[in-house]
Amino acid sequence: MQMQGTGGLYEFGTIQSVGGGSVTLTTNLASAYYVGGNAKAQLLRVGNYQDLTVLGGGVITAHPWDGSTGGVVAFRVSGVLTVAASGVISVNEQGYRGAPTNTTGYGGTQGEGQTSPGIQSTSANGTGGGGGCSQGFGNPAGGGGGGYGTTGTTGNPGNNNNCDVGGAGGGTAGLADLSSVALFGGGAGSGGAKADCGCPGGYGGTGGGTILAFASVANINGTISANGSDGAQGSGSNLSANGGGGAGGSIRLVVGSGSTSTPLSATFGSGAIYGGGSSQDGGNGGSGRIHVQYCESFTGTSNPPANVEALACTPPDDDADGVPNDSDNCPSTPNPGQENNVHPGTPAGDHCEDPEPDSVFDIIDNCPDVANGGQENTDGDQWGDACETADCIAVPTLWATPPGDGDCDGWTTTVENFIGTDPLDACGPPADVWPVDIDDNQVVTIADVGFYVTILNEVGPNPPNPNYLVRFDLNMDVKITIADVGFFVTFLNKSCTP
Repeated sequence: MQMQGTGGLYEFGTIQSVGGGSVTLTTNLASAYYVGGNAKAQLLRVGNYQDLTVLGGGVITAHPWDGSTGGVVAFRVSGVLTVAASGVISVNEQGYRGAPTNTTGYGGTQGEGQTSPGIQSTSANGTGGGGGCSQGFGNPAGGGGGGYGTTGTTGNPGNNNNCDVGGAGGGTAGLADLSSVALFGGGAGSGGAKADCGCPGGYGGTGGGTILAFASVANINGTISANGSDGAQGSGSNLSANGGGGAGGSIRLVVGSGSTSTPLSATFGSGAIYGGGSSQDGGNGGSGRIHVQYCESFTGTSNPPANVEALACTPPDDDADGVPNDSDNCPSTPNPGQENNVHPGTPAGDHCEDPEPDSVFDIIDNCPDVANGGQENTDGDQWGDACETADCIAVPTLWATPPGDGDCDGWTTTVENFIGTDPLDACGPPADVWPVDIDDNQVVTIADVGFYVTILNEVGPNPPNPNYLVRFDLNMDVKITIADVGFFVTFLNKSCTP
């Protein structure tokens, strides 16, 4: 972030490595940043949080700008940012520094601005306010307020001082859009001194710092502020002049949706006054800048009024499958169809679920509930050896194996339990293991069909009808019909042994 020189320009990057006195990013910076002379830049760590809560009485802040570092709070929250009532995120009085009490000469000093720290002058220092003029006698002039979003107020001119020039208010800088440039509030100029009493002028107020906050959801019931501070009175009441007020700083808030019950604040500090319209009072600072960007909704107020911008947001989609992360059942694995058929009661989709686990996802796992990383499948059906019985593995694939067919004999466990055959034995012996092998000789022939001749069209249950034999009711409709006989077509002249 460029702090002075071409102050306020910033961008974000991801650190790849740190070492040898240097920091390497994963991608090149888009802009150049300079250090040397009046040019100052700083590298800041941006906190990244899943959720961030500032409890009542809690404070998030930075150390004040010291001419090299400080003054900035920056963070990202992938989930919910909560600022409870009496919770605080603040960079008040942490921006460009107000001019100190003058210790040499009589005239006040400029406040710090976006271009330089300032010198002894009544002129504005960019956004920094000018110092109040003084020849050491009479009534010296007040310092000018710092500027930023609006111009600072010029200090009162004093009188009987042979110069009678108040410090100029700091100018405006930057843009309402804080997406790439965010400045501190300008520091205010100090008041002029008076020699005959040895009274230095009052110091100038400091500008507000910068807050850059990003969150998917923001619930703000506490304070977010970047206010400037008030100027100080001169030494010796009504003798030396007063300092101006610092300007408000920058607040950029970017949310998916959010609300604030208390105003966001980047207000100016007041110039110090003696009261009664004194000719030696300092000027007020200018307002800061607030920029709120949102995807879905934002409600709340601010002082000064914010630049509020609705964004055309595209929800994050890390796997680029057209399904946003927050509704994707496999957010890191492309699956536009969102299949979840193998374990439909779980939130993860088939393409990324592996409950056993065996490093094979459900979508291609031939035993989704039994670990079998090798996917061995001796009989070449859709089920792996690890989740089939020995009989099942031995059965030749001469017929379709439906889901829920534990022994691969072509019949589900549900049917076999209904008619009374063994659902985990494909061939036998003993008797009654293969539903279509009525005579238990391990081969389906016309002889098996013949058993139906005497019981066709009998209706169950049994009792009361002793002629209804559930063993022959292959479609489980509690009656023996030609439909049951039709099942034999698939198996006719086939054996259940290899």
